[in-house]
Amino acid sequence: EFISDLNKLCPVIEKLVEITKTYRKNYEAIKEKNKQIDFDDMEHFALAILDVNDHAVADIYRQQFKQIMVDEFQDSNDVQNELVLLICKENNVFRVGDIKQSIYGFRHAKPQLMKGLITNKKENDEVIYLSNNYRSKKMIVDFNNILFKELMNTDGFSCSYAKEDDVETGVPAQNEDNLP
Repeated sequence: EFISDLNKLCPVIEKLVEITKTYRKNYEAIKEKNKQIDFDDMEHFALAILDVNDHAVADIYRQQFKQIMVDEFQDSNDVQNELVLLICKENNVFRVGDIKQSIYGFRHAKPQLMKGLITNKKENDEVIYLSNNYRSKKMIVDFNNILFKELMNTDGFSCSYAKEDDVETGVPAQNEDNLP
C-alpha cells in the first residue's frame, strides 16, 4: 500500500523538484544580475577567506580571540561550525544550545553537531547541563520531557534524548496546581 501511494505521488514529487531547481536557477540569476549576495553566500565567502593561503587570515583571528562563545549552537550548520573551527585554538570555544530548540533545519542547521560534541567529548572538554526551567509549570515541563523523549528516540532521527536532557522545575511555585 505504501509503495502504491508513493508511486501515485511520484509525478507530484518530480514537479516539486523541477520547480525547486527552476527557483534556484532564477534566484542565482537575480543575485548575479543585481550583484547581490545572501546570508548563505556570506558564510561561504567567509570560509573561503579564512581558508586561502594556508589559513593565513584564520591564523590572524586565531591569535586575536582568547575565548569564543557560540550561542544557539544547535542551529549551526557545517559551514558555520567550520568557521569557528578555523578561528579557534585547541580549547577556547564555549558553545551554548539545546538540541530540542533547533528551528533552522531549512537553513541546514545540524543539531547533531552539538550532540556529537557531547557524545564524543575530549579529555579536557566539559559539558554543563542547565536542567532547571524557571518559566513553566511542572505539568508543562513534565509533558515536554515525555514528548521529546518519544519524538527524539525514534528510528531514523539523528539526535536522541537521554536522561541528562530531562528538565525539572526551578522553584517550588512552579509545582502548584493553580494555572497562571
